Amino acid sequence: MTETDSSSNVSRIPTAMALSRVLRFGLGALIVASLIPTLLDASAAGLLRVAAAFLGLVILYTIIHVVVGRYFGWINRWVGAAIAVAPVGATLLMGPVPMVAGALFIGVSLLLMAALGDPGCEVMAIPSLLWSRRTHLACIVFSPLDWLEARVTGRLP
Repeated sequence: MTETDSSSNVSRIPTAMALSRVLRFGLGALIVASLIPTLLDASAAGLLRVAAAFLGLVILYTIIHVVVGRYFGWINRWVGAAIAVAPVGATLLMGPVPMVAGALFIGVSLLLMAALGDPGCEVMAIPSLLWSRRTHLACIVFSPLDWLEARVTGRLP
């Protein structure tokens, strides 16, 4: 989604505010770092299963990204975010391998969002990078922080 500055006719992509970018990075780094001991202790077969589940999440969210972008662009950003977060949330309840893959997916997504300054839905970070197109879905945790920081600083996110 781009906004156009009418005075200079320059397009710009909204970015996440500084505080939520730092928090995204910190939380993503904490999640990934907390998984390192588990991944180091895993067998080769266990790592392969985690990698396959992670890849499955990337494929699932890429499909969701394309479908939402092409057919459901009208969906409310909060309803869409709640629906989008459900699959990775479910992996956290499915046992050790899906739980590790889901947590790793969230951690990597948060790190990508922090690096790219994406203010959108955290689980759509990898598909957004792959398709070079952001989603309009909100981030359930960090979008309110972006908006609060924008109000306090007087800067648009």
